[in-house]
Amino acid sequence: YLELLYWLDRFGYQGYLSLDRYPYREDPEEAIAESIQWLRFFRILLNKMGAERIEEVLRGGNPIKSSQLVREAMMQIGTP
Repeated sequence: YLELLYWLDRFGYQGYLSLDRYPYREDPEEAIAESIQWLRFFRILLNKMGAERIEEVLRGGNPIKSSQLVREAMMQIGTP
C-alpha cells in the first residue's frame, strides 16, 4: 500500500480509493473503518518518510533499505 499511495501521489491522482474487503466473520462496518484507518496511517507514514527519501530508496532497489525506512518512520510516529 505504501508504494501504491506514493505513486498515486507522485502522479497527482485525485480520484477515489476503494477497498476490496469481504469480512465474512467480522462486522463489515468495523472492518472497513479499520481499513480506512490503516490508509490514513499510511499517508502519515509517507509524509514522515518524505518523497525525496522514498525516491532515493526506490532508486537503490534494496529491499532492506526500504524496510529500514518504513521502520524508522513508524518509530517516529508510533503504531496505529
